[in-house]
Amino acid sequence: MMHPLSQDQNQAIANSLDGIRAAYNQYNVEPCHFTGIPDDLSSLDYIPYELGLSGEYADGSVPFSVAWGNVLTTSFGFSWVTDMECVDPRYFAVRHENPAVLIFPFYRLLEIVLSSGRNDSPAESLWFDTIRYFDVSSNVPDGWHPVFDAVECPEKSGCPPSLTKSCQRLIDVMPEFYYMMSTYPYCWSREQKWKELQNYVDELVNYH
Repeated sequence: MMHPLSQDQNQAIANSLDGIRAAYNQYNVEPCHFTGIPDDLSSLDYIPYELGLSGEYADGSVPFSVAWGNVLTTSFGFSWVTDMECVDPRYFAVRHENPAVLIFPFYRLLEIVLSSGRNDSPAESLWFDTIRYFDVSSNVPDGWHPVFDAVECPEKSGCPPSLTKSCQRLIDVMPEFYYMMSTYPYCWSREQKWKELQNYVDELVNYH
């Protein structure tokens, strides 16, 4: 039976996050603290292709998968669980109760990066797959993308009514937007930059 992580197991998660944080921030790029906001996904996919860390932090990487799982547990209502006593995060899972979802981040990400059809953005791709599962089986969690949040939970997010209408129009005129979501602007989950989101929506609608 799956159970919450022990203190030692939680420390193993913290140690893995410290490792990827230190490796990423030794370079002169935009700082990323891997605090579990959705923007971390973009940073994870930036690491192997721009910073030369693919061997340690992408292909079969424990810290990489822990940082990915940390987004789900921090921003989307998942929790870390395990059925083992070991402190190796590769055997930890993330679980959501409604709907019931259980994912082993290490093995799911390994499956993507080692497959013949490897995607160039494994962290984002797996996240999108998870969200689409939610959309089919139940309701997607708040925070999964700013455009949809502006439409589905404007009062909770404090979104201006005019922006909610703009986002609804984007969804109406671009039904394919669901399948071509960009990862911008993912800083939404910590800072509601309404003008930035309005510009993003207007640009897509005008382009269409």
